Amino acid sequence: MIAAITGTALKKQYTGRRMQVGTEYGEVDLIEFEGNLILPRHGIEHQTPPHRINHKAHLKALKKSGVKGVYGFCSTGSLKKNIPPGTYVIAEDYLSLQQDPTYHDETIKHVTPGFSEKLRENLLKACNKTNINPLYEGIYAHLPGPRLETKAEVRMLSQHADLVGMTAGWEATLACELEMEYACLCTVDNWANGVGEETPDYRKISEKAGENIVQTKKIIQQLWRA
Repeated sequence: MIAAITGTALKKQYTGRRMQVGTEYGEVDLIEFEGNLILPRHGIEHQTPPHRINHKAHLKALKKSGVKGVYGFCSTGSLKKNIPPGTYVIAEDYLSLQQDPTYHDETIKHVTPGFSEKLRENLLKACNKTNINPLYEGIYAHLPGPRLETKAEVRMLSQHADLVGMTAGWEATLACELEMEYACLCTVDNWANGVGEETPDYRKISEKAGENIVQTKKIIQQLWRA
């Protein structure tokens, strides 16, 4: 069984069986669709802001449900002029500038995080079957939000990363701790602060993310069939 963790725009696209999975970190609402699972990271009924997402409950619920591989679908801002809004990126690695959540608060245990090469390849095949030609490289910088980045932060990040977002890094780390594979497909929905001419605006970012709904759903369906 595999799972897709999706953003706000996609949660209304699936009408499968809703289920709730209890974990020691909280209850998680999932949607069973075509034998696999959809997890709307911001919630089904409510809109949880990014810095309050219960990632530990989310990944533990997927593990408890028998999930082996997790695909994250993430809205991002571009840190580079050569990666304009509208681009799809299968990130190759990530960096996190805040302390990641962990399941090992009481024990000494280290993991070496990263994105699954197998799942990245699956994403590439699924994209190609839906006539999307994504970038197969790019570093994802994870900041927790809820605010967007300052221009100074963007200048610093752009020296080491290509995209910036608020979710994939923590999901990937927790998946690694639970021995689940994880990879993410990023849609570039805005220029990061100072990269483009306009100041990033949440309403416009949401509108841009909404434009990718149909295509992203097709990609997920291709993953189900793989």
